[in-house]
Amino acid sequence: MLSPLIIAACVVGVALCTKDGICESSNSTYCKGDDLKNGSIGPVNTHDECCAACKTTKGCKAWTWAWNEGKMCYLKYACSNRGNAHGYHSGGAVWTVGLKGQTSFGLLKGWTIPQLRCEGWTGVPFAQPPVGALRFAPPQPWVERYPDEGREALVASKQCMNAYGAGSEDCLYLNIARAPGTSNDARLPVMLWLYGGSFEMGDGASYDPCHLVSHGVLVVTINYRTGPFGYMFFEDAGGINTNFGQKDQRQAMRWVKQEIAGLGGDPDKITIFGESAGGVSVMYHIASPVSKGLFRAAISESGFPATATTQSAVKTSERYGIAVGCSDHASRLSCMRNLSVKALVSAAKMKPTQPFTSSVIKWCPVIDGVDLPDNPVVMWSKGQVNPVPVILGFNTNEANLFVYPNHLIGMDRSAYGDFVDAILKSMGGYFFPGAEAAKDALLKLYPHSYWFFEDNRPEASVFATDGIFVCSNLLLAQLHSRLATTRVYHFNHRTEAWGGLTELALPGVVHSMEIEYVFGSPTGLTAVEQQLSFRMQSAWTNFAKTLDPNEPTALPLAWPKYSNDSRTALVWETPGDTTETDYRSSFCPTWVKHIYELGSVSVDSSVGAIVV
Repeated sequence: MLSPLIIAACVVGVALCTKDGICESSNSTYCKGDDLKNGSIGPVNTHDECCAACKTTKGCKAWTWAWNEGKMCYLKYACSNRGNAHGYHSGGAVWTVGLKGQTSFGLLKGWTIPQLRCEGWTGVPFAQPPVGALRFAPPQPWVERYPDEGREALVASKQCMNAYGAGSEDCLYLNIARAPGTSNDARLPVMLWLYGGSFEMGDGASYDPCHLVSHGVLVVTINYRTGPFGYMFFEDAGGINTNFGQKDQRQAMRWVKQEIAGLGGDPDKITIFGESAGGVSVMYHIASPVSKGLFRAAISESGFPATATTQSAVKTSERYGIAVGCSDHASRLSCMRNLSVKALVSAAKMKPTQPFTSSVIKWCPVIDGVDLPDNPVVMWSKGQVNPVPVILGFNTNEANLFVYPNHLIGMDRSAYGDFVDAILKSMGGYFFPGAEAAKDALLKLYPHSYWFFEDNRPEASVFATDGIFVCSNLLLAQLHSRLATTRVYHFNHRTEAWGGLTELALPGVVHSMEIEYVFGSPTGLTAVEQQLSFRMQSAWTNFAKTLDPNEPTALPLAWPKYSNDSRTALVWETPGDTTETDYRSSFCPTWVKHIYELGSVSVDSSVGAIVV
């Protein structure tokens, strides 16, 4: 998830090692507030400590997120007997080995967990480790044959090196899950998940697919490089070299396309889906001509068309190169390949708490002229994107997650002005040149409070939610509806478990809140919320099966197509869903006119809507 926040202390089940190295299950309270770096949760803080405690690398599982009773907890590493079977749950569940699948590299040996109605393979390499000469290089396909007896795929890999210095460069692995008893020739529709995390952190194994697979799909979660490892920009006589994280994602798609038929999936029915940075990545692959043919449908949750201009990427990489002591342009690549991982991470100075307004180095996909030929909005306006069916969506109060934790006691008029300036500077400096010139026009729509002591956080959140998430998604939906079937959702339910003091500290339907409904939370949801989760899972998996979220499992309220004429979205909420037309129609045309108008886009003032 993008910009993580620890909500409260909670009890998480982890497996601890006894002194003789035998692992046993234990429930312990490990939440230590919101100090992720120094107060991480779990019995040990580093991979080496974990392996020493468990006396086997298989016994060390790198964790990021866990949910318990609706609360979010962060932990780094925990131990389990022979390693956690699939990486999605802590110790306690009984699992068996013996699942077999065939690939072009040989036999793959997996796991089954009957209690969770789930089986699969975990920690499967889809590319060669991007280390040494392959650091800051496009991923190279996996080519090594598995052992004659087969390759065990029982333990999740370490995450790619993240903002806190956790993880490993050797991280390009994927995880596959399906319902128990699935035949290897079942040809189930495939859903391939791209995680969020500001392009600075994330881990495929943090997301539990075992609820989704019960709907008759096969789910793949992957790792990809983030931060400077994923998005450093180099240019020499051979051309531009960047977007390594996006190329990792694509290599995983290629591996799935090539191998999934022997593991129960249908290579012709691949749907990519992702949230936040994962949603941005989904949009990237829809726009990239190099990704054409690797998937037949796409779902973007809380994504937006965020791609750095070449100029901003050059400045970011120049700044970073100087910070690590590799200031010479000609030798920068070789210099940085010889640096330690610790040196590279510490110089990045990444702070995921505020991805949109902080002044630290930002990393994201780059317009390189080949992998991504132009700004995605321009490509959509010209009809130059892959014409696959899509679902696009957003949450009601997305930006609350980025406003309230950074302004704990309120936001006065001066702070609000600084926030608006920072958002527009970030948008103009990275994605949409000239955005800062729109300040006066936008402040007429989003004025600050005229009472000196009044809190401006709600207005700041609406400003960022509209500008970054809502209006860009509605514009892309209308542009894409000319090319392929398009549907839009608006998630509008706050989880009841996030009540009490949590609601005071972080109100609203915030960024990432829909994820546990898409994947299904084993605990923490009320009966009505479980029904909402079931409807959303049905729609997502229906779409993967038939390209229509309404079939074969009928939704109580049919999800209409979104078009330039109808402009109608489905609103996910409790107790029942609704539809809405021309959402934020008094606000989005101004964003389009002043920020996103990079192609053949105009505004119909008679209806206050974007039309293309």
